[in-house]
Amino acid sequence: MGFRVTKQEITLHYREDKPTAYKFQLVREQVVKYKQLCKNIAATTGIRKGEVEDVLDALSQQMMQMMELGHPVQLGIMGTFKPTLQTKCAKSMDELSVDNVVRRRIQFIPGEVFKDMLADMEIETESDDDDAPASGGSGSTDSSGEQEGGTDFT
Repeated sequence: MGFRVTKQEITLHYREDKPTAYKFQLVREQVVKYKQLCKNIAATTGIRKGEVEDVLDALSQQMMQMMELGHPVQLGIMGTFKPTLQTKCAKSMDELSVDNVVRRRIQFIPGEVFKDMLADMEIETESDDDDAPASGGSGSTDSSGEQEGGTDFT
């Protein structure tokens, strides 16, 4: 199983001659909802679903408290969640204020297990049957990974 992609034609509007280019577009599957994830964890671990929800809620609260203080939160083999800011530069220290902050984000830095999973994941094209899956991957992941007509995660 791997990433499913389609071929997409795009126009490069930022170039004066507006050339056409081609790229792969990731086919998005259904998002795995929180309740379904808790149900799956409960079935895998033998822990009651309510207890799984309590633990994940407590984890979320602890992560928020730590990140509100500016601390990155490392979750074992999964990776690290890190609060970040995007700011506009100022010409002097006196001009620099909190108004220069234009965006607040939480960056996820995947751990080695996720990096290895991405590197080993195949890429399957939907547009051509003669395209053989290629190994490799990068960037973002989709949490379901189901093929068309797969499980409903609602």
